Amino acid sequence: MPQNHQETSQSRVLHELAREEQALDAAFEALKLAQSEVEMAARKYAAVRSLATDILGYSPYHDDAVWGAEESKIVPAERRGRYRFLQMKPREAILEALAEQDADISLKDIEERLKTGGLDLGSRAINAALMRLSGVEKTSQGTYRLKVRRSRAA
Repeated sequence: MPQNHQETSQSRVLHELAREEQALDAAFEALKLAQSEVEMAARKYAAVRSLATDILGYSPYHDDAVWGAEESKIVPAERRGRYRFLQMKPREAILEALAEQDADISLKDIEERLKTGGLDLGSRAINAALMRLSGVEKTSQGTYRLKVRRSRAA
């Protein structure tokens, strides 16, 4: 291979590498921007969720909460609540998951509710938290419930 051809190949590959490095810089910058947008959206969501809970007197994801047709156009019922535990501490999320249920709930069901609500803790972490929560009791069937159910507005 002539030396001129080798220099051209090396120059071309280094030029291409530099372009890809530039593209990667742009992608990482876009990722940082997207991450900050997600963080802002999550915090806004958490604030509005908290306000809705305060106004309703119970979780907006409890079966008693009535979502109208307009809200269902924005977020269909089958997709609603997939972020409901976002920005919550594990302890708060577990209490909320229990409060959303009128029946006793198993550890596996608590784990599944948290996971489908945007918080994937795993059963060991949930079990450890349940053991430390004073407002929760374990039944003889091995399920969990709040010692005192929250009252809901009529």
